[in-house]
Amino acid sequence: MTITPELLMKIRKVYRLTQAKLGELLGVTDEYINMIERGKCPVSKRLEGRITYTFQLNADKVAEIESVYKRYSID
Repeated sequence: MTITPELLMKIRKVYRLTQAKLGELLGVTDEYINMIERGKCPVSKRLEGRITYTFQLNADKVAEIESVYKRYSID
């Protein structure tokens, strides 16, 4: 599963996490999360694995996250 910067931001917002809290959960800095979300840094395969594991992501769960984000226009 490919985690794009946009998907990472949607996951974070749907779960109502700050960049600092998400970074803490994933073992990276909030600065790194910020750089990824702004498209300044790629999501490594290792981090993709952590995100997928932490949030138990599969195609259905990603679709649900996308739906919740869109439905509630989370910003």
